[in-house]
Amino acid sequence: MTQMNHPTAISIEILYDLEFQTIDFYDINSPTQGNGGRMVDAVFSDFPKGWSPVVIMDWSDGFWDKMKEKYKYLAWMEEP
Repeated sequence: MTQMNHPTAISIEILYDLEFQTIDFYDINSPTQGNGGRMVDAVFSDFPKGWSPVVIMDWSDGFWDKMKEKYKYLAWMEEP
């Protein structure tokens, strides 16, 4: 369970679509520096070939830009 800006919750919520082969990072939360990146690393450690990551709403103030750069070899789906 995730709760945005919670002072102690460390969590991730991801949605996946088998038909379109996408994984949506719907919510990620951690007050501890570095844990968000570790959660993303864990998801991508065995990421299926041909799948695309998606971030629908980015309120991260640059976190997802860093992740997209780190994992630029993946075909990130972008908002139109």
